[in-house]
Amino acid sequence: MNPLSPRYAALFASNVYEAQDMNSEALSDHAAISGLSNLFDVPSAKISASTSGAIIRKRTGFAYAANGVGGRQGEVLLVFRGTDIFADWVTDANAGLQRGPSTWPVHAGFHETFKPLRSDIEAFLRGRNPSTVHCVGHSLGGALATLAADHLSELGVEIGRAHV
Repeated sequence: MNPLSPRYAALFASNVYEAQDMNSEALSDHAAISGLSNLFDVPSAKISASTSGAIIRKRTGFAYAANGVGGRQGEVLLVFRGTDIFADWVTDANAGLQRGPSTWPVHAGFHETFKPLRSDIEAFLRGRNPSTVHCVGHSLGGALATLAADHLSELGVEIGRAHV
């Protein structure tokens, strides 16, 4: 396994905020400036939306999936954005419990935001057999990345680990 360095994980976690308005050009430009496109094909990344909030809900870009390039060929990157708008703060405050992907109790707000992303993740991986899937995120995105890793590990997918 070829782990991501903490530096690159942090850069990807910062880059994913460009996906919030579903603008793939801004996402790609930011990745090129940061040198991230040398690791994963961010210009061709699949952006996924989800909903945050509770009574008042807001749908925005939350994540992207990209294939590895060069030395990361055969790997997949899943990146999730963190808390940024008011609806995300409401999600963070929704601290009830639900059954997560592996049936363990998880934070209800995080799980409600993750559930719509699950089908996009599965669709992106369909027909691929990645050697490793790297799940990265910051803040709320870290929780979503953890739920994605849990979900994928239940499906038998190899999950990458950051090199610390």
